[in-house]
Amino acid sequence: MPRPTLVIITLPGGSQCRHIGFYAHVMDGVLRALALFPQARRISGRRA
Repeated sequence: MPRPTLVIITLPGGSQCRHIGFYAHVMDGVLRALALFPQARRISGRRA
């Protein structure tokens, strides 16, 4: 069952984007963020 997941994306300039989505696993949210932001310097995820 999907649960709320917080994904934080850090871009090369140092700015951060936060996204809360519903994913079965945290890794699903992280992989989606990686696909949407391939230039990201860092991507982290946790349950919201």
